[in-house]
Amino acid sequence: MPLTRALATTVHDPDARLAELLLKHADNLRGAYMHAAAAVTARTSGKTLDALRSAGIEAFVGDSAGIGASRRLAVATVADKGANSIHYCDLDRWLHWRESWPQELSGLLARLEKSRPAPMYACLGRTTRAFGTHPKVQVACEDATNRGVSAAFRRRSDVTAGSAWLSADGARLVLSRSVESSNATDGEWPAIAWLHDPRRVLQTWCEGLEFETATFHSAEVEAAGGRDEWIRATYDTPASWAHRLGLASATVAAVVRVLGTGETA
Repeated sequence: MPLTRALATTVHDPDARLAELLLKHADNLRGAYMHAAAAVTARTSGKTLDALRSAGIEAFVGDSAGIGASRRLAVATVADKGANSIHYCDLDRWLHWRESWPQELSGLLARLEKSRPAPMYACLGRTTRAFGTHPKVQVACEDATNRGVSAAFRRRSDVTAGSAWLSADGARLVLSRSVESSNATDGEWPAIAWLHDPRRVLQTWCEGLEFETATFHSAEVEAAGGRDEWIRATYDTPASWAHRLGLASATVAAVVRVLGTGETA
């Protein structure tokens, strides 16, 4: 069966920060994927919606139940069109990846499709360097998440980078069992695949999944006096720590729920 590659993504962009890079890379996106679907929040700018459609992405307002439901909706949309090689990636992640590490991104799907045994799910994680580019709160909390997941899978894992790959059967399996409403799908989805067949769950390390958010806040970074100062002011807050610690707990809890007692094959 010929491969039908697709991109599934979610978008929250009230200030149209993604529109410029999206239009810049629209031709590449159209050339890389036969289908693309985006679940977009109701607050996303009309300018970004126009850019999505100009790039050939089927854009629709996502489920108000949360990002977990929106991720399922985006994956289901491309799966229903017959895609058998599905790249899920938060759109800001994808755009930064394309801008900064284009060769790695362009070769990613072929790299995954050649893996044996044929994977049904690939956790697209960050190299040590890429992980270290993130704000302190993100590094600390996502390291805790990944340590919990690694303990369940009994191997080093990074599931919190906002990107994954699914085969057609992997997508069907995940969509049939996923119930998480938040980013806890980061752990739930690979756990579902792992429970089915751990041999077909792949961990792939990527440089392009480095910290992406500053790319879309250049004016704020300059006004703050530089990237490090902006990161401290934006991320090193009690509210940020509380949110990310809660998400870490929820994600590991989702893995425990899926795997039952926590024992794995």
